[in-house]
Amino acid sequence: RVASVLKDHERLSGVDVNSLVHSTNEELLRLLEVVLAAEKAQASLVKDLLQSFQRDGRKLKKAWRCDVTGGLNKTGYLTLANAAFDRASSTETPFSLIILDLNFLKAVNDNLGEKYGDVVLKLVHDVAVTELQRAGLSVYSADNKEGNVLVSKYGGDEYGVCLPGMTLERAA
Repeated sequence: RVASVLKDHERLSGVDVNSLVHSTNEELLRLLEVVLAAEKAQASLVKDLLQSFQRDGRKLKKAWRCDVTGGLNKTGYLTLANAAFDRASSTETPFSLIILDLNFLKAVNDNLGEKYGDVVLKLVHDVAVTELQRAGLSVYSADNKEGNVLVSKYGGDEYGVCLPGMTLERAA
């Protein structure tokens, strides 16, 4: 994360991150303080955004809803998954992530049309949510903002399933 913030800082400020090798400890500490302050501000912004979405479920439908599956879209998924990962990291709790790639979707789209491909995408989403719920897990949705498991189509034929607090053994 620090490397990513530094690269963003380099891009925005024009400061060459490689030149930091020759910096003094005091200069590096000052830079680290700036980076940490930026991270805190970003975390606060995400927290405020999440609270805002929790207060008004209609915003989830408009901003974080996937038109194809009805679930979270990539933006909503990545925002919530990053926040869940940060919480798991700071509390040293397990965090599992499952990536699904539908290799056959291109053939469906090419042979039957995208309308049928969208049906497949919706079915995969619905089956994933149903099976997770059947396993006793609470899946986040517009109707269940207390759910901690995230399911989302985040690419053309890719899904992410975020399982905060779950070990690899249990996720498998």
